[in-house]
Amino acid sequence: MAATNSLDTPPTTPPPAPKLSKADRLSDVLSLATLFSACVEAFNLIFPSKDSDHAQKIALAKLGLQQGRLLIFGDVVGISSPPANIARHMVPSHPAATNPDPNLPVNFGVRDPRLDDAGTNKKVRAALDEIAGRPAHLTREELMEKYGLRSPKRFQRLEYPALDTNRLESFREKYALLQDLARQIGAKGAPRRAMSMTVQHWTVSNVHKFDSFVKTVKEEVDGLITFMDVKEKVDRAMKTDIRAMGWHPDLSGPVVRQDWEKLRLIREACHEDYPEYVEVTDYALNYISEELKGAGLVHLMKQFATPPPTPTKRKSEDATKEKQLNGSKSPGRERRSSGFFNFKFSWGRSSKDPRSPGSNNITSPSSLEDPQRSLSEATPKADTNSLEPGRSQSMSAVPDRPVPVALHSKIENAPTTDLTQTDSFDVEQQNPLMHADTAHSLVERHDMFKGAGRIETRDIREMSHDRAR
Repeated sequence: MAATNSLDTPPTTPPPAPKLSKADRLSDVLSLATLFSACVEAFNLIFPSKDSDHAQKIALAKLGLQQGRLLIFGDVVGISSPPANIARHMVPSHPAATNPDPNLPVNFGVRDPRLDDAGTNKKVRAALDEIAGRPAHLTREELMEKYGLRSPKRFQRLEYPALDTNRLESFREKYALLQDLARQIGAKGAPRRAMSMTVQHWTVSNVHKFDSFVKTVKEEVDGLITFMDVKEKVDRAMKTDIRAMGWHPDLSGPVVRQDWEKLRLIREACHEDYPEYVEVTDYALNYISEELKGAGLVHLMKQFATPPPTPTKRKSEDATKEKQLNGSKSPGRERRSSGFFNFKFSWGRSSKDPRSPGSNNITSPSSLEDPQRSLSEATPKADTNSLEPGRSQSMSAVPDRPVPVALHSKIENAPTTDLTQTDSFDVEQQNPLMHADTAHSLVERHDMFKGAGRIETRDIREMSHDRAR
């Protein structure tokens, strides 16, 4: 009976997992997006030790390719977007390039539901930790020494320019929008460490060691893309981004040269790992060349081809080297004569007179002339404002040979058909002027007027003198 009762008893099931609240689920989303942001932002904190080192630039270009592929992966799977049952849009707290009006809501991207699965989420976090994390048995200095990095000796720029700045800025805006949503709901993400190596600046000290770091990043990024089965989408978007780097609304700006140099580095960096990107890169380079030729800016192509100017040495260094090679002393260190011999003992004549008998210096004809001047000094040129005969620009070309036919005689004898010939007449005969004898026709001055109201000249003078008093 006991055995029968034991077989009839159903097995015990584990209790269901507690249902997470909206804030807890959003906290998990925000923590994963924060880890992803630390990875993509850390790539811009690595600088070449020398701008002229081409090998370091190629290594950083390979790292930039992985940054672009990782950003596209995050955009495809919606790593910075919350689940649709939490929020679909959000009003941003500040305007940006994609949301110029902060009063209008911005839609989130579509999130891959596999990211919320516990197993998938754990594998994605492990891959991101492998890129930006640090093993427990290695210190930060040991890890950087392993990858050929070191702290910069002087202050660097805020960040090394990314290959695809548009994709990076788009992710930053989406990540900021997710942070606004988390603050509104009350979710908390994983804070970054203050002294984390993902927020410090580094320079490449050993290219061969740094290549191993780039190789590790490539393996992790390719593994994530393959694991989520989004390789086709990532490659298509990557080709589109490279092709878009060849289009510029303003061809005379500095962005054209920057993108030209980036495309050349991309072409050399992806030649071995991603040969499918080489054709698209050549298309973008040819497009820039054709646009510059069409706009008449072919001289910019020559500037792109020429390397940047090398820094010039200071004059003090060159002078020191010349003195060491020639063994000559500096003219400023020569022994000066005593100041006692510079005095001139002369009486009766001016000390400025070179013919003074009391002067000990022998004046030569060359000493009376002006001292020799530097060849770089501007000499007075001829008068450039002098008038020179010049032919008027409004005149037509002067014929070299005389005109074979006298044109003025032909013009005078040519009959006119539009005018009728009329007899000449005298104007005075038509409108004769007749002399009229009037009473006041001979009045020439005011004192000759004999009519009423005339004031004598002496009275006018007396009145003016009286008023002047």
